[in-house]
Amino acid sequence: MTSSARSFRDLVTDAHDGKLKLPAFQRGWRWRTDKVIKLFDSLRQGYPIGALLFLKGENELLAPRTFEGACVQAPDKDADFLVLDGQQRLTAGIHLLYATGPRQYYIHLDRLLEICNTKKINFENKDEVIKFVHDLDETDSYLIARQRTNDPRSLLVKRHLLCTSILADSTELNLAILDYLQAYPERTNFAYRLIVPFFSLAKTDTVPVIEIESATQIESISRIFTTLNTTGQMLTPFELVVSILYPKDIDLSQEIKDFREQGKYYENMDSTGEILLQTIAMLGGKEPKKANLPKTMNAELYTTHKEPAYNALEALGRFLTDNLGAALDSKGVDMVPYDAIYAPMALALKEINSRNLKGLEKTNAEKKLARWYVGSALSQRYQEGVHNKQVRDYEDFKLWLDDDSSSPPWITEVTIPRLLRHSPNGAIGKLIRGLINSRSPKDPVSSNGIGFRPGAFQTEKHHIFPKKYLPTISGWNKGDQGDVILNLMFLESETNRRWINGNPSDHIREAGKSQNDVIISENYRLQFIERSAFDVLKRPTKSKTDFDEFIILREKSIQDHIAASFSFTINGTEETIDINEEQED
Repeated sequence: MTSSARSFRDLVTDAHDGKLKLPAFQRGWRWRTDKVIKLFDSLRQGYPIGALLFLKGENELLAPRTFEGACVQAPDKDADFLVLDGQQRLTAGIHLLYATGPRQYYIHLDRLLEICNTKKINFENKDEVIKFVHDLDETDSYLIARQRTNDPRSLLVKRHLLCTSILADSTELNLAILDYLQAYPERTNFAYRLIVPFFSLAKTDTVPVIEIESATQIESISRIFTTLNTTGQMLTPFELVVSILYPKDIDLSQEIKDFREQGKYYENMDSTGEILLQTIAMLGGKEPKKANLPKTMNAELYTTHKEPAYNALEALGRFLTDNLGAALDSKGVDMVPYDAIYAPMALALKEINSRNLKGLEKTNAEKKLARWYVGSALSQRYQEGVHNKQVRDYEDFKLWLDDDSSSPPWITEVTIPRLLRHSPNGAIGKLIRGLINSRSPKDPVSSNGIGFRPGAFQTEKHHIFPKKYLPTISGWNKGDQGDVILNLMFLESETNRRWINGNPSDHIREAGKSQNDVIISENYRLQFIERSAFDVLKRPTKSKTDFDEFIILREKSIQDHIAASFSFTINGTEETIDINEEQED
């Protein structure tokens, strides 16, 4: 590993020309215009913009690609270096110095002159100009972004807009200024004593460049990237697989995008692309551990199994949505307890469908699949040791399909725990939200269909005892927990807006203006609030005791439903720790 200092201007030129390229795993261009403008201001001021990390030469596994905005000849050139850290800054530099990005950047000369006039800057006083230039920053809005045009130079005289690409070439800048001053000779001092000497980008300060050898192993590259890059993010297994498949003419990122656009459910199941890769690995008889996907995946394995894996996941999405309220056809909804269940359960459903089961046999097979799903949430099974359980559970499920008495041992040991302290966002909380959704709930006030499903009215989560109301009731102490799944229901957005605070009895009274008590009670029942719990909510004055009574009554309703629907027994004493996020060892 070596380090050096190079002109940022020269580095941008190399990126534009193709001497610097990007490895396929690099994340795409993401900077907004405000960050590009801040970079320009730093370059103008000579401020440090951070070190860059390069890999010498081209690496077959890292499949070079050109920068956004690079010249048309860039793909044909061999790269001297691959940029591991610095893509955003160099791409922004290309947009600034070559104006080849989707937006072009301009000094708004009228606005800059207006600021000078407001501050009464004397352009013949060099010290005064230097102080002005130093105090100026991006918040003064002297630099603006506009949609790309084929002739940015034409905007100089017509609109007083000086493109930053002109600032990058001293000859071009002088010619442009001459044209401008022919139209506006009174701005000569402004142009030659401020713009030309202090805004030129023909020369830029040097930046530190760290270079690592081309023979460095890909795992080591990822570790170095994590240590040195400015985001501190480890390269994901998916990004490494992208780089492995790219030289085999497989654009994994694009194919994942196509799958997401093609399906109804998959898009909401696999935010990273790693779920599809795990499913492919399992179809190919490989371990699905995410960290090992770069070692497991190859072009033959991927090409052979990508379509069956996608179809299996899409079918599972439909099953979980239709039978367990998972709402995988709705964007931005998270009601699946563990993403780790997707790959093995998709293969399990594929196994069911491949047997062409009919009638009662198919119903019993799908009940086993649902029991696996619910049992994994109740026991928080995929919290640790995930990849080992994925393979084992799939194999056990196939045995269970063949023999009803061969239920996996872990499922036979699952009981329904106490639900009192579980968060809405933990595994059990997500399960319960899905179960509520599966009952096609209705809004208490309007009786409109709500929930997260096609055709439902816009729905929001609602604390039945609102969080701002709870501290006002008798016996409520600081530290008492009200943000629990048993204090959550769904409401139509308009109803939730009005019920955000206040006594639940007032909410029921409002509902009574448009619905009779029987209908209101039934709408609550659909969300596991039976008549006894509903009557607690109707009490005009409440205390912590009433809150606790309501929570216990609702807990019993949900426990009874799970026991009856999925054949688990209730453990009336065990209280599990609420865990919000799965982890993989």
